[in-house]
Amino acid sequence: MEILTVQGSTLLEAQLTSPLTIAVLAAAWLVSLAYIVSKRGSARRRIGMLLTSLAVTVIIVGAYAFTIKPGVEYGIYLEDSTIRVVFYMDREVKYNLCQVEVELVDRDEALNMIKIRTNGISDPTTGLAAGYFKTKDGLNAYMIITGKDVSKVITIRGSDSVTIVGMPGVEEAYNKLREAYQSRCR
Repeated sequence: MEILTVQGSTLLEAQLTSPLTIAVLAAAWLVSLAYIVSKRGSARRRIGMLLTSLAVTVIIVGAYAFTIKPGVEYGIYLEDSTIRVVFYMDREVKYNLCQVEVELVDRDEALNMIKIRTNGISDPTTGLAAGYFKTKDGLNAYMIITGKDVSKVITIRGSDSVTIVGMPGVEEAYNKLREAYQSRCR
């Protein structure tokens, strides 16, 4: 059963329209166009500069599409008593509902648990954070937060890891998980 999900294409669109992404791409194109307009180099070099800017654009857009996977539904699923969280590059982590601590906390409180990102993406301009992290107490952390508009997140704490999920609708998802726990684990 789907508890709370977001389409990867929504995340990809947010990243492609991010001020950070736009600034990097604009800088590459502006440098290229300035070089071409200056007529300093040969026609071959100017074409090379244009192709370099095109390559930078393709690499950035391709990297986002590869990591975010637009066709994937990210989020929380509940199947019997198993919580399945799809969080980054369509990777997933599973927990037994009856053996975890599920909490609804402020975004800042959850982010204060994090020490370092080991693999993933974070964009301060959009607030997107997804990937593998380490907590201050040494646990593996898996995270997907979809944007700055998310003020509350669900933390799912297992014996050796914690998963942080933040997206619109998180309060209702927390209530569904709590109801499932009360009906299946008591």
